Amino acid sequence: MPVYFSPDGGAEAAIVTEINGAMSYVFGLINMYQSGPIHTAILNLAALDVPISLIFDRKMQFLIGPRLNELLAAGVVCYWDKHEKSVQSQYLLIDDMIIFTGSYRWNEQYNHRYASDLYHITDMYLYQDYYADWLIHQTHSELIT
Repeated sequence: MPVYFSPDGGAEAAIVTEINGAMSYVFGLINMYQSGPIHTAILNLAALDVPISLIFDRKMQFLIGPRLNELLAAGVVCYWDKHEKSVQSQYLLIDDMIIFTGSYRWNEQYNHRYASDLYHITDMYLYQDYYADWLIHQTHSELIT
């Protein structure tokens, strides 16, 4: 299982590489969404008609800014998690098998300044546990239109 440590440990590049290779779908539970390269990869994937659904921490609305409108225009299904006080468990699920999780947050400070970790897990059984958790969050989240 690859593990990436920041600053500058390849976490952002690993996420971008796997998003670029996604074929079936992407689900995400996201605390921070400020990475330009990850945002571009998601938009490019959406242009290929790969379904993408992202649940964002509602307290981070002010940080997403115009990127949210770009996601919605690209057809990415987006939600605000309106139940949790704060989303601290961030993860990305890709194609029934790939899980990214850890303390790494998708922004420039975590990529270049802060110490954090990102686990790159490939396990279809563990994936099902994460997907079940994602579905729980989806049930108490508000669809963004």
